Amino acid sequence: MPSKIVRGRVPEDLRKEFLAFAAKQGLTESAAVQYLVKGYVAHMRKIQQRNEETLEALADVEAGLTFSADTVLDWVSSWGTTDEKKAPIA
Repeated sequence: MPSKIVRGRVPEDLRKEFLAFAAKQGLTESAAVQYLVKGYVAHMRKIQQRNEETLEALADVEAGLTFSADTVLDWVSSWGTTDEKKAPIA
């Protein structure tokens, strides 16, 4: 896969600390930056997914697809018993 150079300015003391940690892991500066960018992208994907799931959940609430706390607690309380109940379904 082709790659591009990414440039950015960081304080020198932060760069030195970053490189020291990278060296302890046996990483070159380039490999450490790639690792950092991959981690950032993965983190942002999780945030984006969480936001989308939140919007979906809010739409469900607005549509009235909810259960009372008593219904959910009754279902959860039945877990592991001989009379285990099926999950409430909207």
